[in-house]
Order: sequence, then structure tokens, then C-alpha cells
Amino acid sequence: MGDASPLLGTDLCPAVTAPDGTHIVETSEIMRFVGQRVGMAPAAGSAEDDTAMEMCVLAQDVMNAVFYGLLKQMCVANIFGCAARLVNGSEAAYLEKPAQKLTEVVTKIEATLARSGGPYVLGAKPCYGDVSIFAILNEVFAYSCFDKLAWLLERPKLAALLDDIGGKMKPWIDFRVREYQLGINNTIDLFAALNTPIPWNKIKGPSSNLSVRTDPDCLGAQ
Repeated sequence: MGDASPLLGTDLCPAVTAPDGTHIVETSEIMRFVGQRVGMAPAAGSAEDDTAMEMCVLAQDVMNAVFYGLLKQMCVANIFGCAARLVNGSEAAYLEKPAQKLTEVVTKIEATLARSGGPYVLGAKPCYGDVSIFAILNEVFAYSCFDKLAWLLERPKLAALLDDIGGKMKPWIDFRVREYQLGINNTIDLFAALNTPIPWNKIKGPSSNLSVRTDPDCLGAQ
């Protein structure tokens, strides 16, 4: 694409090009950009926006260090069960650093929620930071190596946030699972079924030529 490339000067992904030609790269900036256009972002340059961005970046840290950091091990465990230890090694060894990062992040989120008075990181109104927290922790806490209830037991404000945003997101999640995830809700179950080397367990994925579809029920819930 040459000079028209949205990656020009950054080489960072993901990237979004808005209808007006604006290029935005990296998840946190895209979250803020969309949030500003749907009424889920504080004023640019405000202390509140700094907080929302901080939460978004923390959530991305969890995605990188915990979700992707454990993705291979979780898929191998799903496919091979007890024999997975031969590939993954000791759970205590590969889980140590991701668990430390998760502890660090959820502790900071809980403290932010306590300062704001909740139920969201900025107080009474949800922002793009809350959405980012839910989107990533919802995936991470589905990992079999984490006991979600135990992790949230001492973090009641975070538990309430995840329940609240989860309820708001349910129509979209149900639509996504039905239309794009072959009816499989858990990400690891989906990845394992699509990529298993065991022929009789492997399923064919959705067409790579999928078009964007809109579900009236999902849109009506927003």
C-alpha cells in the first residue's frame, strides 16, 4: 500500500482506518478512538481518560503475558489431557510468571474500583477501560488453570464489574459464538478442536471468506 498503509511509521498491529481516513494502531488507542465516538470515553487529556487508558493497557498486559503466555499449554492440555505434561512440563513452572502478572493487574484494578466508588473504573458510568477489562479477563478466567471464584473472592468490586459488563455483552457474545465460533463458547475448546492433530477430533473451521453480519436482536440490546 506504500504511503497509504495504516502501518506506516509504526509497523504495529492491530490497525484501524476510520471512514474519515484516520489511522489508529494498537489496541488501547483503538479502544479510546471507538470509545470517543460511542460515548464511552472521558474528555481527551483529562485525568479520567488517563485512568481509562491505564486500565486498558493493564488489560492488554494480561492478554500478552497471561492469555498468549499460556495459550499453547492450555490447548495442549485440552487435546492430550494427562499426557500434556510431557509437552508442557510442570504446571507450577509455566504458570508462575503469568499468575504473578494476573495478580498484579487484578490488584490494581480492584484498587482503582475502590477509589472510584464503582461500579466502574470511573464511577457511575462505564468507559472503554471497563470493556477492555471484561473482554480480556473473561477469556483468561476461562482457562482451566485458574479458579475464577477463588481469584475474585477477595476482589468483590472486580467480580461485580465482570458480572455487570458480562450481562451487557451477552447478546453480542451469544451472536459471536453462534455465527463465528461454531457454537463453541470456550476459546480453548475452539482452538483445540480446530487445530488438534487427532484427525477424528478435528473440526472444520468457518469459511475464511466470512462477511460481516448484523443481528437485529444483538443491535437492539445495545
